[in-house]
Amino acid sequence: MLPGMGVAEQLVVIGASAGGLEALDFVFEGVPPDPRVAYVVILHLSPNHESTLPTRIARHTTMNVVGSEERGGRFPRAPVNGCR
Repeated sequence: MLPGMGVAEQLVVIGASAGGLEALDFVFEGVPPDPRVAYVVILHLSPNHESTLPTRIARHTTMNVVGSEERGGRFPRAPVNGCR
């Protein structure tokens, strides 16, 4: 939990490829802030690409946006050639 924030009652998880960025812009422009709802966005990127997703989402919402790197989070990545 982030300082000054409560615990969300609902979790919305959104997954997208790098081609889905524009759709994410529209989603977050249209979602009203609700402290009872937390959003997790997982974006498929090359491991060599630095994500600007938190900054991009923050331009389209008044909600507090935090990237996983800012919180020390790490997420496993599928092998480049896929899982077998």
